[in-house]
Amino acid sequence: MKALSILAVMVAILLPFTYAVGYGTSNISLSAGNVSIYRGGNATLGFTVNLTSGNAWGTTVEVANERQLKADGITFSISNAQGIPPYSGTLTATASSNAGYGTYNAVITAAGNDPSEHNATLSISVVRETTTTLPTTTANASPVSTATTTMYQNVTAPSPVTGFPGWGYAAVAVIAIAVAAAAAYLMRGKKAASQRKAK
Repeated sequence: MKALSILAVMVAILLPFTYAVGYGTSNISLSAGNVSIYRGGNATLGFTVNLTSGNAWGTTVEVANERQLKADGITFSISNAQGIPPYSGTLTATASSNAGYGTYNAVITAAGNDPSEHNATLSISVVRETTTTLPTTTANASPVSTATTTMYQNVTAPSPVTGFPGWGYAAVAVIAIAVAAAAAYLMRGKKAASQRKAK
């Protein structure tokens, strides 16, 4: 009975003191507002919890919509989640191998004796991996060299005598011989006539 009386007196003394001290409020800041993750990959960023009002009693950082995001294939791990403001830690977001492509918003909050006045939002984009197609190399293939090739055009040489086709050469020769023979015959006839007159 005497012990209960002493406990009641202590509570009566400490209760007003506790209310006089009061609890505080905090604010969460993230080192990045958005991250991009491949399926099966993760991204880590930092966070800081600062006291904004009242007195620091302690708080816990958590993802308010973690259950919903887990159903979408996004999970979280938080290092140094509990502490007395001000304190810092890291948050890692991981996308499963079957997470849907798109953008998700994670609501980061502080709960406890120093709850956050405003939640922080982290935008998480699950993106497709980009692949680069390289030329296929064939085994034992000979190197291809570039050479300068000289192109020749087939040109028909013109006839020596303009106006005569190729088959007219023979006719021209025959005519020339005939003219020469006729000239020689005439010259011979004139010479014979001159000799007769001289006699």
